[in-house]
Amino acid sequence: MLRFLEPGMARLLLALPLVFACWWLHVRAKRRFREQARISPLLQALSRLGTTRRDRGVLLATSLAVAALVLALMRPQLFLQLRVPEYERRDLVLLLDRSASMWAEDVKPSRFRRAVHEIKGFLQRKPEGIDRVGLVGFAGTSLVLSHLTRDMNALFFYLD
Repeated sequence: MLRFLEPGMARLLLALPLVFACWWLHVRAKRRFREQARISPLLQALSRLGTTRRDRGVLLATSLAVAALVLALMRPQLFLQLRVPEYERRDLVLLLDRSASMWAEDVKPSRFRRAVHEIKGFLQRKPEGIDRVGLVGFAGTSLVLSHLTRDMNALFFYLD
């Protein structure tokens, strides 16, 4: 799939008629000069700089150069994959309270076990945009249980 980051730059293609007009004026001025200078037909035939073929080549090369510059200014981007680009992926750090208050049983079986159960459920259906997950436990002070990792089994090990 091809898209342009600056599609408004396409308006610069309107410069192509200007290129054609300048070329036409240049060719006309060259012909007028030859007529006024009265260069002999033999010298004109020997001159490679004055051929119609060369003039058309100059027009073609100039037009292609302008079109290529405009295309470059439009900043084309080719997307072949439908995955989330790396720069849009996110890291997630989960905090788990391990204090004594988490062992209260107002939530069955206990607050701590329920929190661990919910974290496991979240990790099993983790959104695509989350790349790595870390786990930090705290109870008065913090303790890194698992550094950022893509291995969900390591997180399940620490949660168990």
